[in-house]
Amino acid sequence: RQRMRLTLISGGSCGSNPSIYEGRPRLTTSFGVIRGTDGIVIDQGSGIQHVANRFMSDGKIERIFILQTHLHDDHVCGIPYNKLLTQDKIPMVGIWAPRCAGTSFDRVWDDRRGQHNWPVRGADIPRHNFNLDDDEPRLILPLGITIQRLNHAGGSVAYRIPHERGDIVIATDHEPTSDTNAAYASFVSGARLLVADLQYRDSEYEGQIGIGDGPAMKRTGWGHATPTLLARALVGCDPLPQEIWITHHDPNRPGRDWDEFADEVFKYFKDLKINVSAFASDDEIEEIENIEEE
Repeated sequence: RQRMRLTLISGGSCGSNPSIYEGRPRLTTSFGVIRGTDGIVIDQGSGIQHVANRFMSDGKIERIFILQTHLHDDHVCGIPYNKLLTQDKIPMVGIWAPRCAGTSFDRVWDDRRGQHNWPVRGADIPRHNFNLDDDEPRLILPLGITIQRLNHAGGSVAYRIPHERGDIVIATDHEPTSDTNAAYASFVSGARLLVADLQYRDSEYEGQIGIGDGPAMKRTGWGHATPTLLARALVGCDPLPQEIWITHHDPNRPGRDWDEFADEVFKYFKDLKINVSAFASDDEIEEIENIEEE
């Protein structure tokens, strides 16, 4: 038989706003997963341009699903120029999004696609808003995708996309705490690939030093992780994810410091025997499982 192919596309992985610095990721969050003939978009930050281009040129995708982790601007700012929303070659099944801070995705959708914001509206697409009323993973899609609530201001979710050779988990925008670590570890355990938030050094998070030329300030409660916080969240995994990519890079970190920070993170997790293998970038593609005959 044939195994379903599995591909991860990192369209953009910068947090908060696009970065002005060269030599590092600059576009905001958008990931794409190709599972068999299904294309799954996770978030529509400015990196959606790369994901859309990859999907449109793939030639084998038969339908597209869009998932929003949450509604902050850096994750929805690419909606007006997401060419998947205006094309008519690949059917769009729908958009799934959590209600965050009392706001539904419908409000964001109407604002981003209104003529005051963008001249071309495109076809309407079914939208499914769900509540963040518990911490239990719930089946929300026919593809078997499940969700887990994350610790982020206003609310956010992680998505686990199943595959016969191992699952992909996208868990951007999460500040691990002792109250959330058990649920997080249970959700990401055994994943083939985990895309995880890690934005700050511990010293930056605690306000001991600034980022780039910026002032030192405490970043506790901002909804993002440090090496120590992520490591604590992973302790309860059984087993650990096979591979971890780091995402939600701080936009104020210059390219040289971004390289130094990445080296620090790789060494820290290597010493813990946790396989952090990459910092997600712009327009990066990873073929995890090719179609093979068995």
